[in-house]
Amino acid sequence: MWLRRAGAPLSTIDLFGRGFVLLAGPRGGAWLRAAEGRAGAFGPRFAALCVGSDADPDGVWPGAYGVDEEGAVLVRPDGHVGWRCRAGVADPAAALAAAVRRLLHNPSGSAAA
Repeated sequence: MWLRRAGAPLSTIDLFGRGFVLLAGPRGGAWLRAAEGRAGAFGPRFAALCVGSDADPDGVWPGAYGVDEEGAVLVRPDGHVGWRCRAGVADPAAALAAAVRRLLHNPSGSAAA
C-alpha cells in the first residue's frame, strides 16, 4: 500500500525487512506510547509509527489492514502481519507485549528469546 512520508510516496513494503514494525491507526497514539515504553524489551530492530492523515491522506490504511482508527498491526520482519488488534484496548502495553511473546514463541516473556 502507498503512504506518504514528508510529502513523498512511500510503499509499506519499504517499512519492512529490518525488524518488527508496529503500525497504528490515526488515533492509535496509545500503541506508540506502549511501543516506546517496551522497545528495549523487543530488541533493537523494532519500529513503530502512526499512520495518520499526513501518511494516509485518503484514510484507506485502516480498512486495508483490517483495523479501526485506534487499532494496530504488528508486522514481522518478513512483511507478514503477525498480529492484529482491530480496535483500541485498555492496556496496549500488555497486549503488545503478549503479541511479541507469542510471535517470538516466548511465553515466559524473558528477553532471551
